[in-house]
Amino acid sequence: MTLQQTLAALRRPPPATIARKDLTFVRLQLPALSRGKLLDAVRLQLTQYLPLGPFAYACRPQSAGAVAAWAWPIAARSTGAGRGPSWPEPLLDASGAGLRLISRDPGCEAQHWLEGELRHSRWFATAPSASAWQAFARGCGLDPAAHPLPAVQAAPALKQPEADWLYGDSLPARDPWQGWRWQAVALGLGAVASAGLGAQLQALDQVSRDTLRVAELRKERESALAARAQYEQAEQQLDALQALVPRVSQLELLARVTRSGVFDAPKPTTPVAPAAAASTTPMPGLPVGGAAPVPKAAQLLEWDYRNDSLKITLSLPNRDVTLLGITRRLEAVPELGALKVGQDSGGDTLTVTATLHRPAAQEGR
Repeated sequence: MTLQQTLAALRRPPPATIARKDLTFVRLQLPALSRGKLLDAVRLQLTQYLPLGPFAYACRPQSAGAVAAWAWPIAARSTGAGRGPSWPEPLLDASGAGLRLISRDPGCEAQHWLEGELRHSRWFATAPSASAWQAFARGCGLDPAAHPLPAVQAAPALKQPEADWLYGDSLPARDPWQGWRWQAVALGLGAVASAGLGAQLQALDQVSRDTLRVAELRKERESALAARAQYEQAEQQLDALQALVPRVSQLELLARVTRSGVFDAPKPTTPVAPAAAASTTPMPGLPVGGAAPVPKAAQLLEWDYRNDSLKITLSLPNRDVTLLGITRRLEAVPELGALKVGQDSGGDTLTVTATLHRPAAQEGR
């Protein structure tokens, strides 16, 4: 760049801007269109977001078929609008990431950036409260607790908007015959019939294309809803099948009960006297040689486990295994609770019922 070009660029006045308080930010879903058709489609869509009257807008395609658009009433243009198109104030800010709070004159603006694209924007006349900020974060699909209210900052400014922004308005097209109205009147009188017919045919063609497009969109939506219904039905069937599968298998639960020591023989509590051990005369109830009798362990007579409910019947040797010892060991089995002793328990048999509980970490899922 030569020195003269540099000086000319420095003398170039900054672009006229529209204050953020006068702007409306909208993200539209549109198919891939050419420049002219994109401006027409955005202008048609913006009529449902703005009040009646002429308006201007700036738009730019984004990812996934989205189009970002800034719109404002024509009456809200700044005094410098006569030098060319007026641009929204946020277009002169450098792009960001995540949530940020930008200082504006007046007020401030909350922004949500994702993958280098502005997804949400909201203007506040004053700094937002904590509840207002939480509502904005929630509207962006984020967790308010993970994104507290930040401090108001000034965004780095750009000299010109990025080149891929397109400018348009809803004003009538300029009359190419301005200054030559008498020629326009003469030509208009001769072509009024053909112009009216052409406009009518064009309108009918546009209505036909819009009708076909609406039918295509409706068909796509019905297909998506049908696929979602099939998915939800399959998910319900899978949940029903998983509910029938026991959380703990028969062998795993039996292993837990065995590890609890229910079937272990109790340790001998009566020591053998030294004199009795040295005596050659056998004592009643003791084997020859003075050895203590081997304690007897409980034996499993019945095992019934179904639907997370367990019922077991044990054979208790006389005086070697106590009822309290058995129940305490069963209570120590993981996930086994609500133990109850059956009424059919006798002197040498014990019937116990219990329920297999889900751990607290699994119940919350």
